[in-house]
Amino acid sequence: MVITLGNLPPHVTQENISDLLKGDARIQKITFSNEGNPNKVMALIDIDVGRFEAQFISKKLNRTFFEGRRIEAYTPLFYGR
Repeated sequence: MVITLGNLPPHVTQENISDLLKGDARIQKITFSNEGNPNKVMALIDIDVGRFEAQFISKKLNRTFFEGRRIEAYTPLFYGR
């Protein structure tokens, strides 16, 4: 399952994302994209959980703050790999 985190600062690292998820060992891969706006980075988190749990994690992280920015978190309904 994939969880997206948007509105991250340009210097965000994989360690920062892992810390936001409290070091969850089910994280398989984290990729970053800053297409369209280099000051707003999006993280795509590939995590080994079901849809219900991914949505729970997204809801928990959505609208929380990271370095003064409000995170936009969601679980896409469809995601092509």
